[in-house]
Amino acid sequence: MPLSRQILTPFLLTAALMLSACGGDSDSPSTPPDPLPSDDLTPVVGNWLADSILVSPKINPGQAVEIVGRDGVEFTLTVQTSGSYRAVLRAFGNQSEETGTIRLLGNQIFYSVQTPVAKSAAGEWSRVGDRLVLVDDEPLDFNLDGIPDDVDTRMVLSRP
Repeated sequence: MPLSRQILTPFLLTAALMLSACGGDSDSPSTPPDPLPSDDLTPVVGNWLADSILVSPKINPGQAVEIVGRDGVEFTLTVQTSGSYRAVLRAFGNQSEETGTIRLLGNQIFYSVQTPVAKSAAGEWSRVGDRLVLVDDEPLDFNLDGIPDDVDTRMVLSRP
């Protein structure tokens, strides 16, 4: 059954602002380990546009929701060589933004979110051809009952 616009709007704003891989807090295991992650961000630097953001509840992966492409939903990510990033979600005439910095260590990506709420988070990244893939399993309130759910989020981004 398709989600209504009224139900999907708060979900989208919550889900996409995790930058697919954002969430958690500064005391979580997502804090970057020593040695410090690499300063070479070349593989992720640039402007990216989400082709897909698939959010799947772990308890029932069959209820996965594809966010991008629904009613004009758009997610963009810009990563600077300094590690600064800006993620923007546009949905139903609203815009939400997240800013911070990233670092890479192997296939792990570490986020230091500055706005809208300061926190640390981590996920995995890879390049598949000319696409950037970001994956995480940070909890989010998938069914809008006020309780964070265990989910897997997979974002596929390409150059606009």
